[in-house]
Amino acid sequence: TDSTLLKSISMIISVSEFLIGIIGNGLIVAVNYSDWVKRGKLSSCDLILTSLSITRFCLQCQLMVGILLYVTPSLKSSSQRKLYKIMNIFWMFLNHSSVWFATLLSVFFCLKIANFTQPLFLWLKLRISGLVPWLVLGTLVTSLLPTVDSPRNSTEENNNWQRHYSQLNLFYNLGTLVPVTIFLLSSILLVISLCRHTRQMQYNTIGLSSVSIEAHIRAIKAVITFLIVCISYFLAVHIMLSYIFIGNPLIFIISVVVMAAYPSGHTIVLILANPKLKKQVPQILHYASVSRVRMSSTLTSGGELWRVWKRTPGADLVCIGTPTRLA
Repeated sequence: TDSTLLKSISMIISVSEFLIGIIGNGLIVAVNYSDWVKRGKLSSCDLILTSLSITRFCLQCQLMVGILLYVTPSLKSSSQRKLYKIMNIFWMFLNHSSVWFATLLSVFFCLKIANFTQPLFLWLKLRISGLVPWLVLGTLVTSLLPTVDSPRNSTEENNNWQRHYSQLNLFYNLGTLVPVTIFLLSSILLVISLCRHTRQMQYNTIGLSSVSIEAHIRAIKAVITFLIVCISYFLAVHIMLSYIFIGNPLIFIISVVVMAAYPSGHTIVLILANPKLKKQVPQILHYASVSRVRMSSTLTSGGELWRVWKRTPGADLVCIGTPTRLA
């Protein structure tokens, strides 16, 4: 049927996005963990990136579980209501954390890169690095607040529980309007600053450095991509929470695909836009590939030893007391 086909397509796309996101976020965490081991500390930017990647890793796992529940009829039972409510608590925390960390990263980039002369902007520019650890902690605490009332409602009997809980989710999701607004403002300010600086370089520089201009243009494209991905994600979230998709599986599938694309797409753009990550990620992938080949070789050698051992007379004695006979 068409419904089964749509579910299969959504599953394939979502799994692909899930794998890309898991690998991308895992690589960011691995690179920053390696730096932390070598240097004993993380920079403010790396701390935000690591926190964001861990949160998105968990968020994608949660989204994947939700998709499995939707496309697997055997999982639908009388306990579905309680399961969805438990998942919703985790989703609210992870969603709010991801949004706030993305906002914090956008504000950090804006303060560090943009050039404005307003006193408040300059004051924040000088102090943002020292404030980052406290802002990360504050983000986690703030993200817990929307989940406080959820357990209290877990035993409510409501014949129209899905619509009721959708309204409750929508109410909680209003809390993301503040970070989203800050994200949009900081991103727009950064784009304005980069565009203005690029024009100044083009008009005032003799012997124009094309490399520098291209770097600024890439930064502008990256920020605009952040904006598009972020706006698409929040539109999809509001569609999901408003239950517009009831009776229309196509809307549900598109919304889920867009929601799953946000943590994956944004992560890939972050890797491509960050020189350190862009340089070290191929090295990690190469190391992982070499390790896999070595492991495969070891397993193959082990299999050969096993076959030799089975063909060796008195193999049990060889295994226990005289391993030199295997040579």
